Amino acid sequence: MEINLSNLQDVFNETFDDCPTLTLETTKEDIDSWDSINHLNLILELEDRFDVELTTEEIESLDTVQKIMDVLQSK
Repeated sequence: MEINLSNLQDVFNETFDDCPTLTLETTKEDIDSWDSINHLNLILELEDRFDVELTTEEIESLDTVQKIMDVLQSK
């Protein structure tokens, strides 16, 4: 599956109740419900949707949409 903002928006909408329209500059601080539990939910959804397995280091680094795109595109 192609990794783009539209596909990420779908994942974020499923994970977060209050998700704004994503840009590459969207950060964890921009989404009120992006807490530790929802971070794990996001990771699980990303891994499932894009058929990837993220390392612990990658998971911990994902705090912006740009970083998520970069990691997913490197897989």
